[in-house]
Amino acid sequence: MSVKITKRILYGNEATLLKKQILNNTHTWTLFVRAFDDEDLELYNMIEVVIFHLHESFSSPHRRKEQPPFEITENGWGEFEALIEIVFKHNMGSITLKHFIMLFNQDKTKKNYVSHVCFDQVVFINPQEEVFKLLNSPAVYPNWKAGNALKNDDLFLEEKDALKKVQAKLQNELQTVESEYHNLLGLVCKKKNLLTE
Repeated sequence: MSVKITKRILYGNEATLLKKQILNNTHTWTLFVRAFDDEDLELYNMIEVVIFHLHESFSSPHRRKEQPPFEITENGWGEFEALIEIVFKHNMGSITLKHFIMLFNQDKTKKNYVSHVCFDQVVFINPQEEVFKLLNSPAVYPNWKAGNALKNDDLFLEEKDALKKVQAKLQNELQTVESEYHNLLGLVCKKKNLLTE
């Protein structure tokens, strides 16, 4: 029997226009990786380190975070593509996410604040026993969660609800396709048995 554990993540950036420029910098921004919801917090038990690879013009362009919150904050003036590398414990490998850091909002009604967030899933198939335990053990409650502006943003909550609905729909469709596949496989096996008799 195959075991599959899925943990959902959000990654992206938030940016705020500075009231006064600091050394030509116009914005302060935060690049992050976060659990999608409380039921995904156990993923933090599996993360050894998150490495944020910034543009080479930054001092220390490769920043390591070994515990939550997995985020970095900087001041800047330009948009660029960053890499977020998530390294897992127990030799479970790593994943690299690309993210374009946005400072300027396309929505003209929100000139001072930008939220550019992406959704993804990390899937563990047939994890070792120790990994299985970590993915099912309570995670340390992150200290940033209570004051997290992103989690309280109404627009973000609407997007999150929409993502949950899409995920549920896809899960139902996947179960239907899987059921049809098993039915067809059963028919093929029956026909093969009839041909060999």
